[in-house]
Amino acid sequence: MDDNVNDINYCSALCIFRKRNFKAGQTVDSIAGNLFLKYNECIVMNMKVFSSVILIAIIVSFIPGLMSAEDDTATLQVVISNIKSQQQGSIIAVLYKGKENWLRKSKEYQIKKITLAGQSEITVSFEALAQAQDYALFVFHDANDNETLDFRIFPIPRPREGVGVSNDAVRFGKPLYDKAQFSVEAKEKAIAIRMHY
Repeated sequence: MDDNVNDINYCSALCIFRKRNFKAGQTVDSIAGNLFLKYNECIVMNMKVFSSVILIAIIVSFIPGLMSAEDDTATLQVVISNIKSQQQGSIIAVLYKGKENWLRKSKEYQIKKITLAGQSEITVSFEALAQAQDYALFVFHDANDNETLDFRIFPIPRPREGVGVSNDAVRFGKPLYDKAQFSVEAKEKAIAIRMHY
């Protein structure tokens, strides 16, 4: 059925083409050849349009994935309070991801340093965090700006500078990750840290 329709369309186009383009000295074969040339040009043009449509469709299909990848990140707002305002220096907040990295050197996930100017409370933001992950935060008051938590040895070894831990998991000895950990499930999360001296 389709072949018959195509034959009829071709014959009709050929007749119209003869009327409009037949010139003295032209043969039917040359006219038919010109018609085939025009027909092929149309096919090429249609193929280019089709390819462009396919390319646009592919690009559009990737856009939701890119948007969802951006939506998978979260921001953590940390309010740090009970800072000894009479002390200068800086507050250093260290975010760890995963128990295996907790308080290990060079395993910090993000570090924020805030220079103090007499504040007793500050807010720190950690951005571009992966959602549905567990984290723990350790904060210390670097009063002498040596970027190291100083300890006193006598009579009991303990930090010489103020410290804070997520979930207020401060204890004698190394803070436990299981007590300090928290989950980031949404795009924004806020926690509070209280400094201990």
